[in-house]
Amino acid sequence: MTGAGGNAVPRRRRFPGGSRLWAAAVVLGLLVLTGGVAQALINPNFTPVQLVEKADLILVLNIRPPAEGSSRCSAEVVRCIKGRTPANRQVFDLNSAANREHGLAIRRMLAEAGAQPALLFVGKGDRDEPLALLHVGGKWVALNRAPASPPAR
Repeated sequence: MTGAGGNAVPRRRRFPGGSRLWAAAVVLGLLVLTGGVAQALINPNFTPVQLVEKADLILVLNIRPPAEGSSRCSAEVVRCIKGRTPANRQVFDLNSAANREHGLAIRRMLAEAGAQPALLFVGKGDRDEPLALLHVGGKWVALNRAPASPPAR
């Protein structure tokens, strides 16, 4: 390309960094736009106040992580905040988690929490469905009721 007077004029790039940078920006933008929304345990319409009101049982627990090779955690009831203190030890079976990775994540969470107390809420959710939530080390875990099993050893 020549300018006035016959001198060569360098061609300007439209995008600094070249077309590869532009292509990477477009791909990244598409990934951001097409990404799904992650579902979370947090429900803004079901506040902690409602959780306490709808709970039939609130316990402060001392949960011991399962022994090596075991999937069962036993929990000592430290204090009963609401409801009647259960007569037996509470047992959590990590093998009854939704999938293996969830059980392993809960095992790590319990190990990281150490001797911190845990809170167990049992009652009804915002749509009156059965609900059991465990709060350990600043994290919440939704619990499922497992079939009756023999006591932990």
